[in-house]
Amino acid sequence: MKRSVLYFVLLLIAAGFVKWLSAPSPAAALPAVIASAKQPVIASRAPVHVMAFGAKWCGPCHRDQPKREQLARRVKVSYVDVDNDPSGAASQFRITSLPTYLVFANGVGGYEVQLRTHSIDEVFKFLGL
Repeated sequence: MKRSVLYFVLLLIAAGFVKWLSAPSPAAALPAVIASAKQPVIASRAPVHVMAFGAKWCGPCHRDQPKREQLARRVKVSYVDVDNDPSGAASQFRITSLPTYLVFANGVGGYEVQLRTHSIDEVFKFLGL
């Protein structure tokens, strides 16, 4: 009797595990969530602010400078030199590689990060510029 109960319990656990494995992953829905989050930013023409993190010694940061200037003509752009950052913005946003671009736009609770990327071309694409 004890052995049959043990097998039954193991069978229930295995069935639950199989069901858990076959459940859709929350990460699978992430592209749809990101796509729906992008649309209101562009459609509402909300004020947008781009923070660009870089350094003097960063080659790609220097390469992106003309594109940053072009972007600054369309939206507000702030450049943060991570080596000379008294505000601590780089550590606050956990910047670990350069260049990093954060796109802020009006959200439900004020300004929210809508995009975090290392490519300025992705910023242009995201904003539809």
